Amino acid sequence: GNYQLSAIKFTRVSKISKGAFRDCYNLEFVEFPTACNFSIESKAFKHTALKKVVLPPTVTAVAKDAFLDCAELREIVVQYDKNTEKRAAKLAKKIKRESIIRMKISKNTLIQALYMTQ
Repeated sequence: GNYQLSAIKFTRVSKISKGAFRDCYNLEFVEFPTACNFSIESKAFKHTALKKVVLPPTVTAVAKDAFLDCAELREIVVQYDKNTEKRAAKLAKKIKRESIIRMKISKNTLIQALYMTQ
């Protein structure tokens, strides 16, 4: 992993590949694209220092172990708009179910779907 990397801002991406930011121990902030659909693959953010993840309505899929062993992760927000509400609710439920079992995220981590306001 890259020990110097502390923040990432994506403008365009179709997928965040398996293990892309694995072991980037100082990675605390990531901003995902809102202009294009994308997915997050297995262990993409394993062992990072992320504290909060905000997934925009453009996220189409998140692997069940995308945030594996993110010990500091305390909140995952799945945003939705009028066109993506059902997908967001389903994704938030999946993340909640998988996170504690497979991702080893704290049981106190808040995982929710929220309407995205402009």
